Amino acid sequence: MARLGKDLLKGKQMPFLVLLAAFLVHANTLGHDYALDDSIVITDNQFTKEGLAGMGSIFSKDTFYGFFKKDGKDNLVQGGRYRPLSLAMFALEYELFGENPFIGHLLNVLLFALLCALIFQFLRTLLRDHRYSDLLALLTALLFAVHPVHSEVVANIKGRDEILALLFAVLSFKYILSYLDHRKFSSLILSGFFLFLGSMSKENAITFVLIIPVGLLLFRGLNFKALIKYSLPAFVGVLIFLAIRFSVLGFSMGSESLELMNNPFLKWTGSSYEVLSFFERLPTVIYTLGGYIKLLFFPVGLTHDYYPRYITLMEWGDLWVLLSLLSYLGLIVLFFTQFRKRPLISFSIAFYLISLSIVSNVLISIGTNMAERFIFMPSLGFCLLLSFLFCVIGEKMFKQKLETPKSLGLIPVYAFMLILAISTINRNKVWKNNYTLFTTDIKKSTNSAKLCTSAAGIIIDTHKNDPESRKIAELTKAKSYTENAIRIHPTYKNAYLLRGNASFYLKEFDEAIQWYERILKMTPSYIDAQNNLFEAYVEGGEYAGQTENNLTKALQYLHKAEAMRGNKSYEVNRLLGIAYGISQNSEQAVSYFNKCVELEPNNPWSYYNLLTAYANLKQEEQVSMLEQKILSLDPDFFVKLQNNNG
Repeated sequence: MARLGKDLLKGKQMPFLVLLAAFLVHANTLGHDYALDDSIVITDNQFTKEGLAGMGSIFSKDTFYGFFKKDGKDNLVQGGRYRPLSLAMFALEYELFGENPFIGHLLNVLLFALLCALIFQFLRTLLRDHRYSDLLALLTALLFAVHPVHSEVVANIKGRDEILALLFAVLSFKYILSYLDHRKFSSLILSGFFLFLGSMSKENAITFVLIIPVGLLLFRGLNFKALIKYSLPAFVGVLIFLAIRFSVLGFSMGSESLELMNNPFLKWTGSSYEVLSFFERLPTVIYTLGGYIKLLFFPVGLTHDYYPRYITLMEWGDLWVLLSLLSYLGLIVLFFTQFRKRPLISFSIAFYLISLSIVSNVLISIGTNMAERFIFMPSLGFCLLLSFLFCVIGEKMFKQKLETPKSLGLIPVYAFMLILAISTINRNKVWKNNYTLFTTDIKKSTNSAKLCTSAAGIIIDTHKNDPESRKIAELTKAKSYTENAIRIHPTYKNAYLLRGNASFYLKEFDEAIQWYERILKMTPSYIDAQNNLFEAYVEGGEYAGQTENNLTKALQYLHKAEAMRGNKSYEVNRLLGIAYGISQNSEQAVSYFNKCVELEPNNPWSYYNLLTAYANLKQEEQVSMLEQKILSLDPDFFVKLQNNNG
């Protein structure tokens, strides 16, 4: 039996076992809708929706340009974003299948499963001289396949950039190993080509220009000259990518944003935000890095949103900052002390630290404190190290060599993986759509101004037309979320806007108007606030007149609406005409109904309202003329009017 297990491990079946495990764990995402950042790269991206016609723009603009559709807004975070390959795939899918989330989810799951199988093959080759080589490759690939922290990347279609980046980067490393084993020059060419593709998928693939030589040094014992020689193709692939990137985005990394949602390293001075110095931000960065280790060991309380202030600004004296600092210093010490004795430990640590460096917020602000997708690539180093520890501990506990995947000492490992797999399946369910995602994760990210606002927005959109009791309960909850967002981020305009919207749909027009006016005091040119304020004046005026029987208030609001839009709004003029007619000021009513006629000269109701006002003034000649005009526009108008009244 042991021999059979060993043969199976060395056969062709094992990659398919890994692939199947990865697919099954994430198969419950196939029926999901688009969610979160899918709008940025697919549903609201101009170039993606152009299909093949948008390819030129995809490769010649910032990745976010097609979403914002405006110069400057695509570069809201330092350095810009250039990830055209995944966007090109989305455009091709759109060309072939239209707006079809099933196809997007299916490809994500298949590519992730393929990546996990590739990881097995890659590690099997890299670790060929290690006594656990095949077993470590299997355990690492399976652990990577089932880890819940990867749910975001697989379940969110936009996460394909992460999958492709690691897939192509691992292929690049694998082809260098293939060259060393078989001396085919084409393998070197393919190595550079695949790392170029990985970098075109997402910038973090460029970290493999350091990971590859470290791996070759530790597992192939190459000298410095050989390391340079064999790593050169990958380096050239990255250089070509950087040349293209800089030609598209320019060399400037840009200045740090003063918007908290694009730069978490700001402090509120009481009236404005101020950028933290490097030394001031470092404790928060170190604390966050400790958070990644915690998530990898204990993937509970997962959330898609770690925006400010999910993580508060930390100081050097905070205990968890010091513990995190000691953890990373320990990893660095372990890297050097195990370099010759246990190269696998050193490589795992190097892989984790190097791939994490580019998203660590140490070099530049990446726009948020942390995200689970940022440890997708680094987690491979963690999975390798943990698999090695499992093997060592398993041998000592059960006092037997672990030669096959059926070894008794691996039973706790498989039980642990089963728990992780179940957790991943459950986490995937949350990614069904924006409503399930936002309303679930808000329970964990209560101090994220962004998620408080997102949850409020989705609740308002979903429940604004519900029966009154349900609407009141849900929109009251939305109000509390927006108020929390404003407490966290005092200048967050979108939170103010949604706070006003919640009151608007609850017909609390006085409150809604106050919130819109507060936004316009901060930013007078904010179009959404202007439009919503106008609507609040109109709806509020109509509500005051018809429901509250308060003509004074109705006229006050309607005149404010009139001041905002002049003579351009048919509805404002109609309501003003009705209000003045009810208040028995028929001359004013005639004036406003005449404006309605000017705005909609082919609408018989414009003339009927004017007719009513003239009738109140007892101007029979005008009434008769208007009757003829109405009949010329709609011969059955008065019949339909009588039937409706009847």
